[in-house]
Amino acid sequence: PSKNDVINADPMFTKAFGEGLERNRIIPSGCSIESDFTIKLADRKGKPLTRGGDNVNVYINLSDETIPVTVNDNNDGTYSVVYKIGTPGNCTIKVLLDGKHISGSPWNVNYEVVPLTALRAVVEGPSLNSCQLGSNVVFFVSVVDKNDRCVISKDNPTEVKINGPRGEINLSLIHIS
Repeated sequence: PSKNDVINADPMFTKAFGEGLERNRIIPSGCSIESDFTIKLADRKGKPLTRGGDNVNVYINLSDETIPVTVNDNNDGTYSVVYKIGTPGNCTIKVLLDGKHISGSPWNVNYEVVPLTALRAVVEGPSLNSCQLGSNVVFFVSVVDKNDRCVISKDNPTEVKINGPRGEINLSLIHIS
């Protein structure tokens, strides 16, 4: 093609994928989670595009609430989408290219709240294998979801308590992200 010929992205062949479009998602109680997905543009022959600059819009609604969404043009034919959900319910995600739904759009994603106890705590560190009375004990605690993604952050803190034979043990906590 000449430099004046522009190959347009076609909504029928453009696809989106990623965990942010999974049908059922879990929100730890009292938390919000960041979800993401990728949009991959293709032309009318299904050939992936390798440039950006297209008119891509993403709309996310949870019940009657519009959810803020960030769409980044990666200038390689893909767009990265990030959004944050903190309340349970059915979420509708619409991805439009030049005002038309892309393949698979709209998606319905159900967000369900579960207590943190339904998730898995992972405790790791050298002090778990051996330590001496009166010495500092160092270990790391992570709370992870069913896909082993950490769900603790500065926005979603956790509390660690250790009880010994004489009651609660004083801890010095350092948050590492």
